[in-house]
Amino acid sequence: MIVSGELSYRETWRFLRFPLLYSFFLSNLVWTLNNYVANVDFQLPGDVLAALGAVIAIFLAFRNNSSYDRWWEARKIWGALVNDSRSFGMAITSLVKDEHLRPDAGPAKQVHREFLRRHVAFINALRMHLRGESDWESIAPYVSESEMEWYREAVNKPSQINQFQGLRLNEVLDSEFPEEIRHATIFQILQRFYDAQGKCERIKNTTFPRPYVYLTDVCVWIYVTVLPFSLIDELGLLDILVSTFVGVLLLAFARTASDYENPFEGTIHDISMTALCVTIERDLIQMLRETDLPKKVEAKDGIIM
Repeated sequence: MIVSGELSYRETWRFLRFPLLYSFFLSNLVWTLNNYVANVDFQLPGDVLAALGAVIAIFLAFRNNSSYDRWWEARKIWGALVNDSRSFGMAITSLVKDEHLRPDAGPAKQVHREFLRRHVAFINALRMHLRGESDWESIAPYVSESEMEWYREAVNKPSQINQFQGLRLNEVLDSEFPEEIRHATIFQILQRFYDAQGKCERIKNTTFPRPYVYLTDVCVWIYVTVLPFSLIDELGLLDILVSTFVGVLLLAFARTASDYENPFEGTIHDISMTALCVTIERDLIQMLRETDLPKKVEAKDGIIM
């Protein structure tokens, strides 16, 4: 996710290089052909070119707005996950006391640590699940080896981790504790984690209408390709500058819309799930009154993941 007012030159080049190179070399080719080989007669009338440009601009504006809505919804979901994670940490550490535990459950501090570390495994598993990553061993330090053996085989790992939280909660609590409202409070928070996961999966698995995306992209590429041919007689050498500028703008807007449509794909517009996971982990560790905190994720070249 872009977090600073401006990108580094390197990231700007990586994002714009293909639109820039395509538009620049195409307009140069058209100018060279027109001046040294033969007159370029293929061109659209000015009115047609303007009308087509206006239609494409409307389509791109609608697509960008719709794409940003998907991205912003994803960001709000992860914002709620951060808040619910803090609520979960508060509920576990303040509501689960030694007198509420079975004799074989161990001291309350040990139980607190077990549940909060397992939650750290859950949010990191959710991040990898959404991004299609497979470094599942990275969550092994947060859970027991017997748990990890099951998670390795599970299809939906974050779902199984969250379920295990509920199962384990019933195992460690005294039989009288589930009758209290505090028990229901913790389970409601676990349910909200499932709600957040389901919402994220809905965004990831529900694609933007493909005919609309395809037609918009095709129209943009046709317009960018035809533009230098249509302007060469009127602008001459200036056609290179104008066609390159317009082409880069249109292709970059189309690329931006494509990135925002998929907020969990690891692009520069991705939701900063890695940084949010570290933020949650740092908060939960401090709730345990521990000081060994993971290093905060810093932005690199104006981007934080």
